[in-house]
Amino acid sequence: KHGHYVSDYDLESAETCMRFKPEAVAHLISPRPVLVIYAEDDCTVPPEEQLGCYAQLGEPKKLVKLPHAQHYESYYFCNPEMHELGMSEAVAWFKEYL
Repeated sequence: KHGHYVSDYDLESAETCMRFKPEAVAHLISPRPVLVIYAEDDCTVPPEEQLGCYAQLGEPKKLVKLPHAQHYESYYFCNPEMHELGMSEAVAWFKEYL
C-alpha cells in the first residue's frame, strides 16, 4: 500500500519505544501549545495511545484526525491528500502559535 517504503527499525529502537510512556510526562509540556495529528487507522502507534496522551495535555492543544489513514499515509509519497490535510493544519497552528 505504501509503495517501496522500507523501515530500517532495529531491535534496540523497538525496545526503547516499548519502554517510552509519553502519557506519563505529557502534562509537563503545558502551557506550551501542542498540535497532535494522528492517523485514524494507525497500526504502528494505536490511536488509543495517542488519544490517551492527548488527554493528559494542558491547553492550548488541538487534535486532528487523518480519517481512514494508516501511520505512513501522512507522508506525501504515500497519500498526498492526507499529507495536505496534515500540513494545512500544521501551517495554521504554527501561524497562530509561533
